[in-house]
Amino acid sequence: MILLFYRISLWIYEMLAICAMPIYPKAKKWVSGRKNWRKQLSTWGGKKTIWMHCSSLGEFEQGRPLLDAIAKEYPDRDILLSFFSPSGYEIRKNYGNAKKVVYLPIDSPDNAKTFIELINPKLVIFVKYDLWYFYLKTLHKKNIPTFLISASFNPNQKYFKFPFQGFYKEIFSFFTGIFTQHEDSHDFLQSKLAGITSVWKAGDTRFDRVIEQVRHPAPLKPMDMFLSEHDCIIAGSTWPADDQLLIQVINKLKDHRIKWIIAPHELNPKTFEMYKNKLSNRMILYSEINALHPGVQVLLIDNIGLLSTLYKLGDIAYIGGGISKRIHNIQEPAAYGLPILFGPRYHDFREAIDLIEQQGAYVVNSSNQLEKRILQILPATELRHNIFQTNQHYIQLKSGATRQILNILQTGKWI
Repeated sequence: MILLFYRISLWIYEMLAICAMPIYPKAKKWVSGRKNWRKQLSTWGGKKTIWMHCSSLGEFEQGRPLLDAIAKEYPDRDILLSFFSPSGYEIRKNYGNAKKVVYLPIDSPDNAKTFIELINPKLVIFVKYDLWYFYLKTLHKKNIPTFLISASFNPNQKYFKFPFQGFYKEIFSFFTGIFTQHEDSHDFLQSKLAGITSVWKAGDTRFDRVIEQVRHPAPLKPMDMFLSEHDCIIAGSTWPADDQLLIQVINKLKDHRIKWIIAPHELNPKTFEMYKNKLSNRMILYSEINALHPGVQVLLIDNIGLLSTLYKLGDIAYIGGGISKRIHNIQEPAAYGLPILFGPRYHDFREAIDLIEQQGAYVVNSSNQLEKRILQILPATELRHNIFQTNQHYIQLKSGATRQILNILQTGKWI
């Protein structure tokens, strides 16, 4: 029954995406990117293919350290990278260590069988989640080593709740092995899924990625004229609820020597227009920075892929999502040692819980709380220094998952 519901849900999802094509560019990319996939892969011809699947950009950044390490140590292997979402594919379709980057066809018995036969993988890696039943079942039947990395589990997930627990228990049984981020995820999974023994606590590969990003930041346009000698607050992956809160605080603090760099989660023209209307001539887009004029206080980032580097310019980071959804990645600002602020929806993220306990991050529930916390932290040199050391030490302490996973794959002769 659940499997029937699963198939119907995917069919409905695909039909809705097709219907939304004329209105939503993202839906159009999702549909058009999957056209003629059989023809695209008919000439694949990869050698000892390693296939990694990621849901979107965040999962790719999580899996990338392992792919980079494999590409370096095994140059005779060909890497195929697949995405479910356009926000991952469109940004990383030219990833240099992959021979080919594709959209994953919608999950079905026929699609899974054909896709896997065309690429003939010797090793398959799924990152964190995006667990597709027919792909995993087909890989299992063909005895192709298949692993889930950087997995995180808790009792609130649908995997372990009625009526889905039996369905997901079967899915998890298809994996050759599962690498969890935390010890409690490891123990919880084994307690819930008796019989699944190949589970290792390896850590989160995203920590290795953010350390690499700090060492080799992406190039930015010159910011000296914008930043001058002002303090700078970086707001990353903001949603409309975050934008409303930020605008209130920016207006309250307009007489302070503070610059704001804001990177919305989605490049929505309505968001840019809202900032322009409510901040008047105090806002400029990143694409227009060469036309910078006096009085500009807010720089709005209107492209993708710069956020991880922008944090190096900041004195405080505000992470979006915690007001109306759930917070986004806080590892990147922590790697730069920034004090981190976010809304109350953070409980799914272990690093957020840890850094709150260690006083490297703070929860803000309103514009008043955000304003007060900014004014508390900015002038407090000793406090900022302590947070810098706390957050950077935390990131370093959590690194090393990539090497652990690769060692286990090598020891088991799966790679």
